[in-house]
Amino acid sequence: MECPNCHAEIESGYLFCPECGQRLTTAPPVEAGGPSVPGESSSVVEISIGGDQEAISQPSSPLPPPPPPVSPLPSTSGGALPPSGSKPKKKRPWLWIGIGLAGVLTCVCLAIAGFWVLRTWNSGPTQGGSGGVQGSGSGSAPGSTAPVAIVNRSQYEICYVLISPSSSDDWGADWLGDDETILPGQSVTVRVPVGDTYDLQLLDCDQNVLDAQYQVAIGADGITYALEGGP
Repeated sequence: MECPNCHAEIESGYLFCPECGQRLTTAPPVEAGGPSVPGESSSVVEISIGGDQEAISQPSSPLPPPPPPVSPLPSTSGGALPPSGSKPKKKRPWLWIGIGLAGVLTCVCLAIAGFWVLRTWNSGPTQGGSGGVQGSGSGSAPGSTAPVAIVNRSQYEICYVLISPSSSDDWGADWLGDDETILPGQSVTVRVPVGDTYDLQLLDCDQNVLDAQYQVAIGADGITYALEGGP
């Protein structure tokens, strides 16, 4: 390189001539301090230090803004995320249906048991006596009657004899007379229409049930109803 003023040979890299101090018109190439960034342009700034000037390149475009801060993930109320595969438990209505059915069956069983207890209580003697019916259940001509012999083989006094068709809900009137009773060892015979089934009941003078028979078929030959037992 040659100085334009004194024509001295100058090595590359000088801004001023070392012989005469003339400023060199052509600035030496500036070696980049690092790799260039695409899309950015640089400008040369001259700085005077102790009478000498140096060229410093600086980027003309501003640096890119820093990335935004990363916000933390929201936490759940319990401090931990629920498992991805967990599902809420389903309700079980069949459990309540089963409990309801069990209650209904229990009520039905109690009702049946109560019916049989009442039936047994009404049909059995209250003072230890027992009765039996003997006779024929064969039919006969309509309108005829059949004998029913009431025999007292117990130690109780029979004061009421009740004979009612099984289809009736009422026992009806006493088949003995107003002052008539059946003492132990005695018997009384009454006649009832043939062709129906009857319920029979024997009571003492305090109207306690001594014995009862149900659904007894009375034929033309009649039956014998005997009260057995004693205290």
